[in-house]
Amino acid sequence: MHTAIDIDASLRRFWELEYVNQELHRKPENDEVEQHFLKIHTWDPKGRYIVELPFKDPNKQFSDTLTNGNSLNDALRIGPKNHGKEEVKTTALTTQEVILLSPIEALAQRVSSWTKMVRIAAYSLRFIQRIKAITSGTLTNCKGLTFEEMQAARILCLQDAQKCFKNDYNLLMENKPLQSRSQLIKLSRIISKDGLLQVGGRLDNSQLPADVKHPIFLPKSHSITRMILEHEHASNLHPGVSAFFVIIRQKYWVFGARNLIRNLVHNCIKFFRQRNQRAQEFMADLPGIRITEALPFQHSGCNYAGPFILKERSGRNARKIHCLSAS
Repeated sequence: MHTAIDIDASLRRFWELEYVNQELHRKPENDEVEQHFLKIHTWDPKGRYIVELPFKDPNKQFSDTLTNGNSLNDALRIGPKNHGKEEVKTTALTTQEVILLSPIEALAQRVSSWTKMVRIAAYSLRFIQRIKAITSGTLTNCKGLTFEEMQAARILCLQDAQKCFKNDYNLLMENKPLQSRSQLIKLSRIISKDGLLQVGGRLDNSQLPADVKHPIFLPKSHSITRMILEHEHASNLHPGVSAFFVIIRQKYWVFGARNLIRNLVHNCIKFFRQRNQRAQEFMADLPGIRITEALPFQHSGCNYAGPFILKERSGRNARKIHCLSAS
């Protein structure tokens, strides 16, 4: 039995059933984008694909389009336009906090030597005192700096370095307990007559100098602390880490001193020049009788030790005996 099937009619009917009659709704923006694409995309005779940039026109800069109130879409001539509406601009302001430094802190940033800084501070204090003396009529002539002026300048610099302990200082002056996060909470502390924070300790009855009994507290991140360490390291002929740590503890109690000293010593060129290893002589070869197999007591030697001075008895007419030991 044979059945004739019209294949063309069946395929046409299949596609007509699958076709969805839906019209494409185009917006004006789609037409603008398509026209813009066709305008800036071209092919040259050599077959190269060329795209024109919107700010290639010298009469119209890209930055000018933004400053004139036009949006980015208007500059590219695509998308919806603002129709006369101005673009909302945002302005970002960058603020920087200005930290006012004290005269001593400003001087510490310009000077790299502890001795020079103390002398400059001493001359500044002298200038202030001479201005006061001129107004009061008690001006006296003095050429060089005195010990008292140098000591007053040194105390002034150390007081400025201890400003980070100001809260602890105020609590100690009011006889109140320190805060739990204070660096001085685990240490015995006192306030000297010069107004400096120092280690208390239990060495008041000793005959040690006052600086050794009560070292001065210093912060680890202050520039004055760095200058003091560099000065003491040069004054003590560039010692090593352990020796320099002991020397510093006799005058100052620096928080995190070992790390600071380690960095200072490792960056010191003179220290590395002084610690060159000395040449060591090679030992001679051992004698043949010491490394050759032999019978017992075939080769013998004598080792001496002494002399040891012995007393037979104490008192008058005591005799001394010199004893030698051999093996």
